[in-house]
Amino acid sequence: MAILTHVPGFYKNTMVCPECEKVSITFDPYSQLTLQLPIEQSWTHTITYVPLSGKPFQVEIDMDKNASIKTLKEFVGKRGGGVPAKRIMASEVYSHKFYRHLDDSSTIAETNITVRDEIFFYELDSVPSNWPAPKKKGARYKVLLQGSSDEEIPDSASSLHDRILVPVFHRGPNAYRSQDYSMALWPFYIVLTREEAKDHDAILRKVLAKVAQATTRPILSELTSQPSQAQSRSGSDVVLTTDEDASPGDPLIKDGSIEGEDMVEVTMTGAPELPVHPSSLHIAAQEEAQDVLRPGSFIPPELRYVALR
Repeated sequence: MAILTHVPGFYKNTMVCPECEKVSITFDPYSQLTLQLPIEQSWTHTITYVPLSGKPFQVEIDMDKNASIKTLKEFVGKRGGGVPAKRIMASEVYSHKFYRHLDDSSTIAETNITVRDEIFFYELDSVPSNWPAPKKKGARYKVLLQGSSDEEIPDSASSLHDRILVPVFHRGPNAYRSQDYSMALWPFYIVLTREEAKDHDAILRKVLAKVAQATTRPILSELTSQPSQAQSRSGSDVVLTTDEDASPGDPLIKDGSIEGEDMVEVTMTGAPELPVHPSSLHIAAQEEAQDVLRPGSFIPPELRYVALR
């Protein structure tokens, strides 16, 4: 783009004869001058990167605004540890909900991202089959992320259902903060295979992992390490065992028969406590928390309540 400006002046022309080397200088007057307008070609923004595990972090972006969203994903993926662009979902979040999803083929300039727009880049555990939507049927299949009538949902035999990208929203406020803990309730994604989509616990584990990622409170290790009501009564450890397992001569054990049952209630009283290093407890809690997320593992009722309430 150019602009004409009225600035009277002279052009200086200098000519040198190649034979006699005589120099001729002339001045040509002008009344208009064409100048090129300065156009900003770079785009700067701060986005939030949400890794598959660990806490989200911000990434400063400064690149050509004519670059594609796919190029932007590649740039962000390198800062996220070498994550390929196909396993990154870029979305704008507004009022703790998804406002729009950025298409790989669009340029940064075309997306018209303003300074106040909150852009999140999510690392996915696998490449989704329902995003990006097929170009020929894009208006139809985008309902898998945006919602629409049942008639527009593809048949279950479609390959789009192989690995479904599912958006998950929080019902609470945008953020929660107390004296000790905080929670940023941004929306997130999970990817479900056909087998996982049929397994309620498999879905729950993926949701739990993302909920735990959103808070500074160690909910997985905290809840799984709490003693159940059957194991705790008045501060004592209660164990049900048979007559052969009881030791009548041990002064630390008090037993009492249970009427109608061939079992004995054994209560440990005054048992010495063994010192346990705090770091050992932390490591054990972390390992137990990871066990909850493994396929086929037991999910305590407390964690089911955290994810579903």
